[in-house]
Amino acid sequence: MRRTCVFGGLSHPELTDLICEKLGRKPDKVELRKFANGETSVEIKTSVRDQDVFIVQSGSHKYLCPT
Repeated sequence: MRRTCVFGGLSHPELTDLICEKLGRKPDKVELRKFANGETSVEIKTSVRDQDVFIVQSGSHKYLCPT
């Protein structure tokens, strides 16, 4: 069986933690930064070669920029 990576974005870190808790693991390392213009930078800090990768992140702007 291949190793699995789980990465969480900015939209719902609690959901990422709950998923990883159910899987009995910790989320893999990722560095997230927001720029002044609203863009987001994502740097994966774990090798994903030959692994199944899951990203927990909303595609909605509403959740990326909470008020």
